[in-house]
Amino acid sequence: MCGDGGAGFMWLMSPEPVAGETSTTVLSVAAVSDNIKSSAFQEAKDKARYLQDRVKVTLQVIKDVAAATVDQTKCPLWQHLRIGIITASNFGDVIKVINSKRKPCASLMKKWTESRGLKKIHSIAWGIGNEATARLEFEEKMNVKVNQLLPLASPVGSDFIIEIKCPYSLRKTKYLKKSLSRIPDRKSEEYIVHWSEKHQEYIISEAHDYYNQIQGQLHITQRELCYLVIWAPSDKENPL
Repeated sequence: MCGDGGAGFMWLMSPEPVAGETSTTVLSVAAVSDNIKSSAFQEAKDKARYLQDRVKVTLQVIKDVAAATVDQTKCPLWQHLRIGIITASNFGDVIKVINSKRKPCASLMKKWTESRGLKKIHSIAWGIGNEATARLEFEEKMNVKVNQLLPLASPVGSDFIIEIKCPYSLRKTKYLKKSLSRIPDRKSEEYIVHWSEKHQEYIISEAHDYYNQIQGQLHITQRELCYLVIWAPSDKENPL
């Protein structure tokens, strides 16, 4: 299903890397937060131009960073480098700000520029904690192997990405399809997908932030297909 923090984003590829192979890469990249704190930035007349020039990196550096931070929330480097970066999970917020033709509010600026303890947020902790289980069930159902170790290598075979969501709001549901067939009273409460009894298929909500997240990931990785996996612990009959 093709349509966005604690959710998994990884390549689906084969073959797997040879066991025991390791490499060491020196990353020549400075975090946005480090640049902002520097005396050179404070003294710059055109701070926007200065920052733009300083954060430019090559494709190889991007690949090196991705490989070095594949563990994401478990990786201190990932936590540090993402401060000040508008990640794919924030694309929806950015688009809303642009469409409203207003400047970002203080809370959004804080969200984008400050470090947050993501695991302290129940919904994110739930997603992180169950991601591996959801991934294994997806692999079994699709008869594929998700390769997390080579996030920017050229895929051999299936050329698509996977986005895993373990919604905290559906953690107690016994029938995922039934839960996703209910249309909420308020538009803001709609989920990324819902089950349509009329059409007998899952419908993507293009207004949802996850849709913008996934489209951004597809664009950045230059891929055309994403499998969106929605997982709930009690549902075994109709896993997405």
